Amino acid sequence: MESVEVKLYTVAQIRDWLEHNKPVNGLTNEVIRPAFAWSLMNHPDVLENDPIVAAIYDHGNLAASTCAFPEVLVKPIYRDENGNTKRIWWFPMLWVKKQYEGKGYGLVVIGSLAEVYGLDCAWTAWAVQESIEIFELLGCKTYYFPHYFMQDKHICTVSFRGKLAYVKQKVNKWWNYRKKPNLPHFDYFVRYLNYVDDLSYNFICRHSKDNFLLSSQRALNWAIQYPRRLSMPLAERVPKDGEYFQEMSTMLQYMFVQVWNNNNELIGVYFLKHEERGVTFDFIYYDESAADIVFASAVEHVIKLKATHCDTEDGELAKFIQEYLYFPRCRKENLSLSISSKVPFPDNFVKL
Repeated sequence: MESVEVKLYTVAQIRDWLEHNKPVNGLTNEVIRPAFAWSLMNHPDVLENDPIVAAIYDHGNLAASTCAFPEVLVKPIYRDENGNTKRIWWFPMLWVKKQYEGKGYGLVVIGSLAEVYGLDCAWTAWAVQESIEIFELLGCKTYYFPHYFMQDKHICTVSFRGKLAYVKQKVNKWWNYRKKPNLPHFDYFVRYLNYVDDLSYNFICRHSKDNFLLSSQRALNWAIQYPRRLSMPLAERVPKDGEYFQEMSTMLQYMFVQVWNNNNELIGVYFLKHEERGVTFDFIYYDESAADIVFASAVEHVIKLKATHCDTEDGELAKFIQEYLYFPRCRKENLSLSISSKVPFPDNFVKL
């Protein structure tokens, strides 16, 4: 194992690399995308000496990497044996180069970082099966929650047959859309923000009784103000650094949406991510009595942005979208949440 080296990188080292342009041994764009690293190091619950990136080098060559960021959750509250609130650490990614797969590097690189915080504090969500197995080895228990995807079929239009299939899908969408009922007209207005204010956060807290997880106001503001990815209009001119971080979007926009009724009352909020021709609705909270108005605002976003795909964690919103819009492909996927087995999980789980 002398030929294999694990390196941990702290916030201070990443700051030197990104902000002060100082080289840090082994730390490159291939280890972690700069925008991703910048986001992690600016989380409100992270400390300057916290290691947040780990990488494995096999004979000096990068073989695998992972990263993590901390969070002090509002719900569930996670405490140590003395009753003090503990930070949990989310692991949002793991990658291993193909030529090094099967060597256990994924477990080593995640375990090396998790040992610093305590294995019970290493959590992950939306993970692939290989990562889920690693976190279960570290003592996590995995739960699954539904996420809903609606989209057009992806068709390559290079060939004549592809162009024909694309036109056929357009006609099919138009024909099926005509059969849908008209979207109800509601009197409401929206406000777009790049932050979560006190009014909105109080609204979120009041409407989160069915949610298992609840982040702090500071963490929600971090999520919208420090995105892990950036718009890259000239994506074809961006250098390809390594093989993992190759996904690029020519247009990527994040916003926090407030929905108000005509009595000037806040009735709903959600995060909206607009990526080229797709939209994602996250962290959606609303008054049950005004759900249709909030859902209608989401549908109007899909129409206005000419989205060819959208997704949400809210099953009722997904049902509403499918009632008024037509997508050739609609599916529900059970996405993972791996957390410490010490945390009690409710039997009547409703929302993440």
